[in-house]
Amino acid sequence: MNKYLVICSLALSSNFISAQDGTVRTFIPNGDPIVRIFANVHSGLTETDPSKAFEVRRAYMGYKYRLSKHFTTEIKVDIGSPEEISEFARLRRYAYFKTAAIYWEKEKWTIRGGIIDTEHYRRQEKYWKHRYLYRSFQDEHRFGPKADLGTTVIFAPFKNLAFDASVMNGEGYQNLQNDNTFKYSGAISYFPISRLQLRVYYDFVDQEVWQSTFSTFAGYRHRKITAGAEYNRKSNRDFEQDHNQSGLSFYLSYDINDRFEIFGRYDHLSSNTPPGFTQPWNLVEDGSAIIAGIQFQPIEQVKLALNYQDWVPFAANMGNLSYIFLNLEVDL
Repeated sequence: MNKYLVICSLALSSNFISAQDGTVRTFIPNGDPIVRIFANVHSGLTETDPSKAFEVRRAYMGYKYRLSKHFTTEIKVDIGSPEEISEFARLRRYAYFKTAAIYWEKEKWTIRGGIIDTEHYRRQEKYWKHRYLYRSFQDEHRFGPKADLGTTVIFAPFKNLAFDASVMNGEGYQNLQNDNTFKYSGAISYFPISRLQLRVYYDFVDQEVWQSTFSTFAGYRHRKITAGAEYNRKSNRDFEQDHNQSGLSFYLSYDINDRFEIFGRYDHLSSNTPPGFTQPWNLVEDGSAIIAGIQFQPIEQVKLALNYQDWVPFAANMGNLSYIFLNLEVDL
């Protein structure tokens, strides 16, 4: 009799443990701190800007916490210079929320809400890979905010196809909503083969003058090579009729080994000549950028990049801006 009691007890204990493994132990809430720092030392190579300086451009601090299998929350503070439009603006440092969001993921669906990164910028930066030394094209030339307050829905019905749509404030994560309009966007991502992504994106803000952005992107990854190409066009910029901008960006990197990588990038930005104008409306900011360098990654959390950066303005009366940079990223 005692033998049967022991066997039954062991069976019940086994079932209890299995039940625990299947329910209680299936998911344990957990989180990770976020610390990311961008710093550099650089030297100008031309008379246009011969400056030399050490800089800490940005510091991100926050926490990401997984509440359940499907819900995650994230908060992140950005300490840096809003907009980074001028060198004088970079002398000041401010702290503001870059991310304050909740995410829900289940099977083919993802929903993000709050202050969140825009999906299009996020995908492009994954292929550029060197945000710590130079922003992606749309971010660099302010075609739209990299992060904003709103909602994004992503639906991936098949492994090689995904749709995403967003409704955002449109003013960016540094600003509160100051009008009665929103920015609406939609995109399609297609993966014809496992290493290649093709993407088409469009957004618009409907005011008296319709402002919109159209973008196409192709990204390729295979073993040691990562490459990206994009075309961007912004129509009626700042809600000014016929004030359009367009640009191309190409970037390529090659992993020499686990620690060393070489990379390069070329950007081309231009504005149109509206009716009644004799030259492009934004000629003072039109130009091309050339970036090339080598990256060293001594450990997973640290990157160093020695690189050359050159901005060639299209205006004949403006000189080149050429620099040698040593950039540092710490990402914990």
